[in-house]
Amino acid sequence: MKANWFVAYKVELPKLDLSLIEAEQVRWFQPADFHVTLVFLGGLNEAQIGHAKSLFADFPAKPFDLPVKAFTTLPPGPRFSALCLQLQADPDWSDHVVTARKHFLVALNLPPETREPLPHITLARPLRQAGHQQRAKIQSAWCALQPPEIQVHLGQLALYTWNEDRQVRQFQEVCLVCPG
Repeated sequence: MKANWFVAYKVELPKLDLSLIEAEQVRWFQPADFHVTLVFLGGLNEAQIGHAKSLFADFPAKPFDLPVKAFTTLPPGPRFSALCLQLQADPDWSDHVVTARKHFLVALNLPPETREPLPHITLARPLRQAGHQQRAKIQSAWCALQPPEIQVHLGQLALYTWNEDRQVRQFQEVCLVCPG
């Protein structure tokens, strides 16, 4: 299986009170894995990886500060796979996502992304063996959490892929840029 690649902003969050979530029911991401995806590239071949690195170096990245909107699960519904902190998008952010999608997906000859930009940070995933009732309980508790009243700074843009040892960390930064 090819490793997935994506372009995302690195995120640092303050400590959040997530004590209502039963820790043994989810797999928590390490803080070093927190990010907000700008464009998902999927599995790439070696030629595409080299091209993606060049495109990344040429991309006009810029910083953003987005407020937290809510704790949510994605995709919506009972078959969710991610426990997220959703951020409030603004028009500049949405335009930046569209620009990034054009910059990377067209140049790499990848299919277009049709979903609306939805800035979010995945903090955890339910365990694969969690049953329907367990998932419903996790989702209910997660979505009832009070979101922190903070702005999340998106300042460092990275090109990511899977980490070699995903038990230690999910993702690794291949390239990094700090926009002005």
